[in-house]
Amino acid sequence: MNQKCNLCGKEKELINSHIVPEGFYKNIYDDKNRLFLSSQSRQDFITMQKGQREKLLCKECDSTIIGNKYDKYGIEVIRDHLHVQLSTDNEKEIWEGLDYNRFKIFLLSVLWRAHIAQNFHKGITLKKNIETIIVQAIKSGQAPKENIIPIVGISLVDPKYIESKCDEIIINGNTYTRGGQNNSKTCIIIFGGYAWTFIVPKAEINDPQEEFFLKENGLMVLPKQNIRNFRPVTDVMKSVKFADDNFNRINHSDK
Repeated sequence: MNQKCNLCGKEKELINSHIVPEGFYKNIYDDKNRLFLSSQSRQDFITMQKGQREKLLCKECDSTIIGNKYDKYGIEVIRDHLHVQLSTDNEKEIWEGLDYNRFKIFLLSVLWRAHIAQNFHKGITLKKNIETIIVQAIKSGQAPKENIIPIVGISLVDPKYIESKCDEIIINGNTYTRGGQNNSKTCIIIFGGYAWTFIVPKAEINDPQEEFFLKENGLMVLPKQNIRNFRPVTDVMKSVKFADDNFNRINHSDK
């Protein structure tokens, strides 16, 4: 049955589109190629053979536009650290040489997919004008300016497992208020070892996170954050422990 594609707007057969691209689930599957998804109630979980998917897009928009143009680049940058010069110290990572348009549109496309999804990422709801900006960027290949829906990447670390990347944790998006900032909120989606933080609708005057925005010159400074006192992770700690055989780092040793 044909349905309206959320990107091109045409009546077509929709396919199961990933919200967070499948490439980021690589380190989550168990030895039977399953992953465990915690329920909204955090009292049980289900198993899945593929990452979170819903019928959101037609095949052309999913594969040709989002998949080939943006998802491929995003996976190669975040998971494989290709196309970027990376340096790190105890406080931060520094990424240089990013393709600003491709990387920002990739991340915005994940935010948008979370917004239009019906079954996952229910904590993400965008206003129509924000959705319009993102859809236009995906179609045109021209990302909005760095202060419009600015993006901050937070590098997640676990002090108990210093050498690990925290990349086996994917957490559904949620929306948070910003302390001391009255005209914006943050939407946070965790995947690939990073908490991708979207400030909506735009940066505030003298925004306290401005130094960490993805810059139009291809620079991104990613502060490091202990996952054990990071609210988007601690909020779901119980379900992470419950699905312990899927999450190898945060386990019952905390009891």
